[in-house]
Amino acid sequence: MIVFAGWGWLTYVIAVASIAIGGVIVDALRLPGDTILWAGIGWAVVGALLQYLVGRAVNSRPTPHGRTWHDSHTTAGRPMQDCTGIHVFLGLTIVAIRAGQLTTPVVGWLLFAAGIAVAVFVGSWASHAALPRSRAAGGTVETRKTLARANGWRYRGGSGESVRGWSRRYKGIVTLTTDGVVTGEWRGRAFVVLDVMASRGFSPRRHLQTRRTVVRVALNAAPPVPRAVAGPVGTPIVLDEVRPWEPVGGAPGGGLRVVSADGDLASRYLTPAVLAAAAAAGLRGFQVDDGELVYAGEPGRVIEPREVLRLVHTLVDLALMVPARPSSTGAEVPRQRTSPEERSTFRASEARPAGPRVITTRHVRLTVDRERLVAHRRSVRPADGWTEHLAVEWAHVRELLFDTQGLDPVVSLFALVDDGPRRYVADANHLSRPEWSTFAAVVADCTGGRIRVDLARRDP
Repeated sequence: MIVFAGWGWLTYVIAVASIAIGGVIVDALRLPGDTILWAGIGWAVVGALLQYLVGRAVNSRPTPHGRTWHDSHTTAGRPMQDCTGIHVFLGLTIVAIRAGQLTTPVVGWLLFAAGIAVAVFVGSWASHAALPRSRAAGGTVETRKTLARANGWRYRGGSGESVRGWSRRYKGIVTLTTDGVVTGEWRGRAFVVLDVMASRGFSPRRHLQTRRTVVRVALNAAPPVPRAVAGPVGTPIVLDEVRPWEPVGGAPGGGLRVVSADGDLASRYLTPAVLAAAAAAGLRGFQVDDGELVYAGEPGRVIEPREVLRLVHTLVDLALMVPARPSSTGAEVPRQRTSPEERSTFRASEARPAGPRVITTRHVRLTVDRERLVAHRRSVRPADGWTEHLAVEWAHVRELLFDTQGLDPVVSLFALVDDGPRRYVADANHLSRPEWSTFAAVVADCTGGRIRVDLARRDP
């Protein structure tokens, strides 16, 4: 079956062309021995060389920070340069067959096994051609250890945690991991520096392509600042959890503007002075999320230790400029104004009914009270009936989180319990965003805030 994307069809053309080119070379050199043997070797060498060079040309581009790979041109679902070993395998298979005909079948089978080994080696080398840059990136992280020791900070290496979810950007299941984690304090503000890597499959090139350095600095705002993203004026800013999104009110500062779910409140925290200071420091954008000021570096680039110091100092200075109360009124804003989720929490705590809260959709029915969580799925028989598939007491629940299950790309909500495996609650698409916000607010209220649902992980 012929399957390709972009220029991936060139793989099949290269296979045919390499046979002809290899034959011409063998004929021109007038090599001694069997012509078919030399033709197979010529196919393996010429085909592999052409495949890698063409794949490298169409699937990568040089940048100031090294060659980056986008792998958008594929054959049979694999990047073109990863198919280098196919030509080696086919060419050496011809050699093995011909050698078996000229000598004995045992020789042919031995050469066939050797051809497989050579093809796997060549294919692996082509697929992992970015490994030298991976070691260079690791060297930068090693230097970060020295940076942490010199400043009295703590180096934790990798967090040991990973998040797997479905990504629209990469059109597949992506695993997010962290590395080079440094924690510390500067001018009384806690901060975290880490490298976030997104990988798909087993190709380390994916780690390099999407690896970026993230710096997070804690804010001291009360109530918490609403989730907001700052970016250049005139450039679209995507705020995933808010649709439709609009720029906040108030004059932008330094060529930056802010997008937030609660534009009025965000504009009073992230004042024009804060935006102007960020632009003056050379920041093209940052975001505020969960009480932290967050800066994410350019994908595919690990920030050098000297620049890490500058970023930490800059972001701490910005965090100190964010007022603890909105600057327009000078008074603390009620907690229900901070975000849609917080508003839902406020309404649920102020006007909750005495009995359990029930959220019913076409697919599931979730019942939440102060003792337990019960989930029903709609049953086929009897028609319009409900079948209970989960009943768990809050005392045994450690966490509720959105994640995928195995190779299933669908994001679902799971309950992590003290004893036994995690328990399935519902698919993410079984409830709408407002319904999930209500559910999160009710859970937080019924558990006294011990268990909170991270809605940002609902749609990675």
